[in-house]
Amino acid sequence: DPHGEAGVVAIFGQRLRDKQPIQINAKVELGDDGCVRDYVYVGDVVRANLAALEGRIADPITNVCTGEATTTRMLAENLAQHLGEAVEIKAGPKRAGDVERSVLDPTRCILRIGPATSLAAGLGETAKWFLTA
Repeated sequence: DPHGEAGVVAIFGQRLRDKQPIQINAKVELGDDGCVRDYVYVGDVVRANLAALEGRIADPITNVCTGEATTTRMLAENLAQHLGEAVEIKAGPKRAGDVERSVLDPTRCILRIGPATSLAAGLGETAKWFLTA
């Protein structure tokens, strides 16, 4: 759902589908590639939750992640490519409180549920959903 406190993938997907520009808020200065995140495919989150329910994840904390650093610009461009849309990117200011970089260690997650879905594969599946929604 791209409304309210939605994630950036949902917001970008909706905007691309509606042929609207995407704003990338600065990580440090206006016009940079934006913050760095560790985007994880929703199917991997589902697999991790099911593993936890089945008792295959006994750790009190397990990062469900890829360990791969992706800038906001990289995310926008990759999603646009999967949707077959041209992307118009506008530069936005740095937002107070934004974490500049958040990339986690996937070691425990890989041991419990296997390797994460790649960003390209996950965005491909997400794009299919956006194209039919």
